[in-house]
Amino acid sequence: FSVEMELEMAHTIVVYRETVNRLLIYNWETHHYMHGNQNLFLVLNAFNVKRNVSSVIKQLYEKDPETFPTDQLIILIEKMFFDKYLVGTYNKHDIKNTQQLKNEYNDIYKAEKYFYKLETDQILMSYTKYLKGGQALELGIGMGKNIQYLLDLGYTITGVDISDIAISKLKQKYSSDKCRFYVEDICEFEIPANHFSLIVCSMVLSYLKDTELVLLIKKVIQGLSQGGCLYIVDLSENDPLYKISPQYTTDHRNFFNREKLQKLLEDLQIIELSDIYRKNERRVGCDGYFGLTVYFGIKK
Repeated sequence: FSVEMELEMAHTIVVYRETVNRLLIYNWETHHYMHGNQNLFLVLNAFNVKRNVSSVIKQLYEKDPETFPTDQLIILIEKMFFDKYLVGTYNKHDIKNTQQLKNEYNDIYKAEKYFYKLETDQILMSYTKYLKGGQALELGIGMGKNIQYLLDLGYTITGVDISDIAISKLKQKYSSDKCRFYVEDICEFEIPANHFSLIVCSMVLSYLKDTELVLLIKKVIQGLSQGGCLYIVDLSENDPLYKISPQYTTDHRNFFNREKLQKLLEDLQIIELSDIYRKNERRVGCDGYFGLTVYFGIKK
């Protein structure tokens, strides 16, 4: 996990009752407080001096992987940061600056020179028997290649994208009350709980760092209704970009493997989890090949 954050304790009182293994931490500036046990103290105490979060996560995980699983540490430290028990610098996007990413995709959508075919995702279509209609959310919807397919299946579409150009074009093309589109960072978008019968994340999660990914996946799972489906396809560690140093590419991202997605989505029932390596004539560079990890699961 590469988390570009350096934090230290601030304005925090710690009270620990050893006889019952109960801990109270209280921030006398914000008046936030948290209950926990000695393990919470160990996390907090790791920031007695300014530390990079990645090094703290690695240290605690290696000490006791069952007590300090990496994904839970990310969520806990993020909460402690936002509640101001910890202070320091936090680089929200360490892969691409949000505005830079928005500008790049706005330029693509203005010129209409895409690096892929604007056609329905063929992998998504292979799961048609599970798609029963209802409320669908696509994060990073781009030019909406799946919209008509999902409308035909009886879905009402909510689409979110950082590009205002893309959303403007979608609003012009799909003026139906069956479609709602929002210009927003997918990490900031409020996903209502138990609302969507389908959530689609196609080639978008790889722009997130691991901290953001863990938090967003948690919101996505909460946003699925009972029996709701989650579809993810994104760059895998088999993709040619994975072996290219970041300074030599403008499209370097986070990469996935089956183990990583299985861990993130352990609360869902897996229908398919696979790796694909295939050629796409529209891809620029990498000899035209994509390495993809595909996930389809259901909330039971």
